[in-house]
Amino acid sequence: MDSFTIACDKMFIANGKNYFVEAMFSDRFELSDDLAEIVARIHPAKKTVFEHLHRENLKEKPGFEKNIIEFNVNKTSGGSESFPYSRLRGITPKKVVREVEIEGFDNNANPVIRELDNGSLRIVFCNLPPISYSGDSNFDMDDFGSKLLKSAKARIICISSYPI
Repeated sequence: MDSFTIACDKMFIANGKNYFVEAMFSDRFELSDDLAEIVARIHPAKKTVFEHLHRENLKEKPGFEKNIIEFNVNKTSGGSESFPYSRLRGITPKKVVREVEIEGFDNNANPVIRELDNGSLRIVFCNLPPISYSGDSNFDMDDFGSKLLKSAKARIICISSYPI
């Protein structure tokens, strides 16, 4: 496997296990009811890393997985729900008819734009802020989202502070 850096929303070690937690938010989709939508939002670089970690788990005794990968998603009714990556692996993803990488955003982890078979688009970021961000201040997600909306040449129906 090539070496590159990714960031998850939360990473920690506890009881000899490595935890990788991804958070996804949408004010448009009920992600907890649409696991295929969650799968459509996983960046290719992260999927590569998660697959590697999952294969490492298969070498362990059942129930003693070393790498715990979870996806936390908000519920539009409030609260959140968590899904293990092992469950998402068995989900048939939404059909992507075209995927384009956006160059120059983040080394080895540039965002991708996915066009789904229903004509909708997903911009999937690997890291926000980008690993390469070296600004003097905190990365302003709202400002980034506003600039993204202004630069789009299409009607945008939703945008969130997390990958859309």
